[in-house]
Amino acid sequence: MPATKKRTSHGCWQREFAVGDRYRCKLLVDTRATGTPSTVRMEWEPHAPRALSKFEIAEYLLGRDRALAEFARESGYTVGVVSV
Repeated sequence: MPATKKRTSHGCWQREFAVGDRYRCKLLVDTRATGTPSTVRMEWEPHAPRALSKFEIAEYLLGRDRALAEFARESGYTVGVVSV
């Protein structure tokens, strides 16, 4: 399923994408405080997973990276990801 595009009226950019058949993940970039990206958070439905299969991890990373690349293109900001 393709990502769902949405920009909320209160300064939060978001994209939602499927992670396997069990989950949906929403990536939100908050720009309310300063007008520039200040926080990025993930919201999961129906709940945050305790573990993902290898396939689900790959789908999550692909969805996250595509969403952040789209945010960078639309906003003109440079985006970097650090995984720990």
